[in-house]
Parts: sequence; C-alpha cells; structure tokens
Amino acid sequence: MAQAGASAVPWRLTFVCICQPAARPAAPPNIGVVMRTRRNGTHCPSIDYGGIMVSGSIKNIWTPRSVPLTMRLESPSHLLELLATEVGPQDFSSAGDIRIEIQASVGEFSGKTTCCVEAHEMKRFSSSLSQLYSSFQGTAQLHSISPGELSLPLSPANSRGYVLIQVALAKLISPQRTFSAEFEVDLPSLAPLLAWSRNPGADA
Repeated sequence: MAQAGASAVPWRLTFVCICQPAARPAAPPNIGVVMRTRRNGTHCPSIDYGGIMVSGSIKNIWTPRSVPLTMRLESPSHLLELLATEVGPQDFSSAGDIRIEIQASVGEFSGKTTCCVEAHEMKRFSSSLSQLYSSFQGTAQLHSISPGELSLPLSPANSRGYVLIQVALAKLISPQRTFSAEFEVDLPSLAPLLAWSRNPGADA
C-alpha cells in the first residue's frame, strides 16, 4: 500500500528532442516536423534542416552529406536534378533510406520538392534503369515513401532510341504545390542518372 501523501503512480518521462547538423544554418523559430508514413507502417521524419525526432527512443537518424553528388539531366528546354541530401545509417530502421531534393522544369514551368525514398526502392529503380539502358526495354520507376511526392517513370518513347521521362512532384505540407511534365532524351543521356542511382549517397 502506498504511504500517505505519496503518489501510487510512478513517474514516466518522455523525451522529445530535435537536433540539426552544426554545418547548416540555425533553424528558424517554430521549426516544423512532418512524420511521413512508409508503406510498411513505419515512419520517416521530415524536418526543415534534417535531424532527429524521438519519443522515448531514437528511431531515425539521418546523416547529412557533406558535399552531395548532384545528378543533372539538362538541355535548353528541360531540366531534371536529383540531390541526395541525407542517408539513414546502417544501425537504424531507416538504414540506407535517402532524402532527396528534386527539381524539374520544362519550358517556363518548374517544380521542386523534397522526399524520402526507401533503400530497396532505389535498388529496384537502379536495376530496372540498368536494363532499360542496356537493352532499351522495360520501364524504370522511382517513387517516394509518401505516395505522390515523387513519381519518376522512364520508358522507351519510340524505336529511334529515345526515352520518355515523366516526372510528377508534390509538396504535401502547406502551402501545397504540384508539378508534372514529360520530355524525351536519347538513351546515352541516361548515363549520369544510372551512375547516380547506383550510389546516390556518394559525395561529389
């Protein structure tokens, strides 16, 4: 029996902390955190400058890249740029997952967003892209953890060796934005994308 004046319910402490890489600028007040849900029910935290969000235990730590390698497909009429800014370390549930900044433009229209891509999704995309590049057959598709943030399918456009690239981007936090476009490139132009997909977390 509990003594008089003492609580019968033990204390329970819950820690919530947000950290940010020292090399990045100081976070503004009221920094926002969005928990994005993976297809398997676990979560991927998104924070303006990257970092840690925990409640009771550490579940995700993202390692910012010092000098990230940028993949760029560019011509006078279009641009596709992919930049892996952070990678989940091997000892955590987010191991190998990648946070990517994507920018695309066609003519006067452009879009930009940030999303998370699971490690196995990137490997699958790289394998499909390698087949497309070597045999000019099949479709390679890259999708974000949160449906709709990034959709990037590539497929043969015609028999003359051109590839159709379709890109759809969405910013799911306020203010919400969407962007979609498509353009064609010749098959050899995919070499930088193929190299990047094999090791997107490499430093430049």
